[in-house]
Amino acid sequence: ELRSQQASPDRAATSSYNLARALADADRLGRALRAYEEAAQSYRQAGLEIEAIETQIERLALLARDGQSPAFERAGEELLLLLEQPGQPQELEALASLWFEIGRGRDSMGFREKALSAYRQSLALWRQLSRRLEEAQVLYSMAVPHVALLRFSEAHQNLVEALVIAVELGDSVSILAIRSQVKE
Repeated sequence: ELRSQQASPDRAATSSYNLARALADADRLGRALRAYEEAAQSYRQAGLEIEAIETQIERLALLARDGQSPAFERAGEELLLLLEQPGQPQELEALASLWFEIGRGRDSMGFREKALSAYRQSLALWRQLSRRLEEAQVLYSMAVPHVALLRFSEAHQNLVEALVIAVELGDSVSILAIRSQVKE
């Protein structure tokens, strides 16, 4: 409370955001979720809508980590509505990130088909933005639900596509990680 009274909205937002990250790292998920919400509200008050949305996307990932499926889906739907008509490249990037987090969250909660659907949305947007690194990250992540669904051919194809991009980008760390997955 005192922090908010003495600081400008953007500083209060940044403080709440940093607190949320620290709480999440310390596995204090309930408090972290509240701090993320406070940070998003403060960013909005400061007129920083994209930062508010990015903060809410991080909160969404935490809801998934905490296994709060109904709250996760509700929060994801609300964010999708906010980004329904992206006009700026930053909004399109936020939408691609949102779909990626929805995919990761759904996969972590065992909703493999829904995860793949969200990943496909993210993949299309990253391709539209010509963001190869993020495209590779989505392809790599898509392999997990494919394996869980016993679709080994699709998983292998995703990993090979991700590997090709990693090689194009000269990302040796990713190359090694993906190669180890392709062997399995």
